[in-house]
Amino acid sequence: MSNDGFPPPNPSDGSETGLGDLAAGSGDATPPSIDSTQVMPVTPSLPAENPGGAPPSAGAVPPGAPGGPGAPIVPTEQLPEPPWFKRPGAVAAVVTGVLLVGGVIALLFLLGGGDDEGGSELEPEPVSFVMVRNNTAGQPLATTISAAVTVQEPAPDAYLWVVPGDGVVGQPATRDTDATGRTEFRWAPLADADAATWSSTVEFAEFVLPEGDAAVSGLGAACTLERDGATETLVISADVRPDGVDESLTVIGSYSFPNVRFQTGDRVECTLGNEIPSPPPTTVPEATTTVPEATTTVPETTTTVPETTTTVPETTTTSSTTTTTTTTTTTTSSTTTTTLAPSDPTLGDALDTLGLTETKALLEQVGLLAEIEALGQPYTLFAPDNAAIADLRDDPAGPDLSDDAIVESLLRAHLSIGDSLALSELAGLTEIAVEFGDPQPIDAGATPPTVGTAVISGPDNVVEGGIVHVIDAALEPQP
Repeated sequence: MSNDGFPPPNPSDGSETGLGDLAAGSGDATPPSIDSTQVMPVTPSLPAENPGGAPPSAGAVPPGAPGGPGAPIVPTEQLPEPPWFKRPGAVAAVVTGVLLVGGVIALLFLLGGGDDEGGSELEPEPVSFVMVRNNTAGQPLATTISAAVTVQEPAPDAYLWVVPGDGVVGQPATRDTDATGRTEFRWAPLADADAATWSSTVEFAEFVLPEGDAAVSGLGAACTLERDGATETLVISADVRPDGVDESLTVIGSYSFPNVRFQTGDRVECTLGNEIPSPPPTTVPEATTTVPEATTTVPETTTTVPETTTTVPETTTTSSTTTTTTTTTTTTSSTTTTTLAPSDPTLGDALDTLGLTETKALLEQVGLLAEIEALGQPYTLFAPDNAAIADLRDDPAGPDLSDDAIVESLLRAHLSIGDSLALSELAGLTEIAVEFGDPQPIDAGATPPTVGTAVISGPDNVVEGGIVHVIDAALEPQP
């Protein structure tokens, strides 16, 4: 280091060090003046290691301290924060969240798929009932239909409504027809019910409004059942009865199915139509013709015998004093009246005469007696005797004779329309067509002859328009 400009120390001041009064701490010493124009270059260097472990000299700056060697550089301006996707851990958190959501969705899918698969095996299909309601002209009819379901096994209310969804078990459910006259009902067994033995019945009802000024007098219905891939025609009982609430022309229509129990998966479609007295119904294939009872009056015949006059010749007796003359006149008249033989009895009178009171009562119960008497066509009726009807009532497995639909079907299996066949004419047949079911078989070679499993007894009973044959057993409708 150069000391140019500074005079060397003067040893004459008596100090060994040459510092003089400054070293002795004299307060009177005056430091030498410094030329401010002179610059002493300073070269920074790292401090030498102190092998002896001596503390650094005073004024030394340790490494890493502010301003010292290795200290971090502090910027004079604040840098902007990096975006979220560049921050440490942000991307990892997003990826983790996506994986968690995906895992939850996959788990729900697997669980849901298992439930659906199990449900398709455990939950049976419902009964589906589609009804299309028309008026007499075949046009869609707006109405409200109610359905009452009853289950046979295991309990009457062991079902649930599928359509309508707000239907209450044990109570009728109601549905309105749409613009095409269509509505649908669906019901299914409970989850714990045995679908193999579960079955149900249903009855429908509605308020039927008049068409114009005419009240609806009947209902026509055609229904088909699809079960296990096969389709068949159903027998339906459709009836109307007065409302009973007021004097309007509104009636109550009801529909029932007496011969079927509905199972899971059954699909039924029905087309329903009105009937009115005039014009004749167009939706009912079978027409009923009423023929007024014929009355024959024979005028009274009167024969008048002309008056007969007998004149007795005059007798004259002459005597001397007296003359006598006598004349006698006789008039005779008569009246003749002619009367025809009585006509054949009506069916009702004939049943009374034959003592078939049970058959007559059943015919009257369903209105079939008046229909047969007014047919206007020849017919043959096989009428069971009272003992045969009693056997039906006492048979636990026999038909329900309180159900009008069942009674009517049973009686029509005894009625053949188109010919009045005497016993001698039946002997030439092997079967006879009837109004319900397939033809009834006839064994003319039997003694006496039989129809079905019943024996035909007695002579031919001729009535107005037909013939009645008395049988000793009721005929079963042929499949």
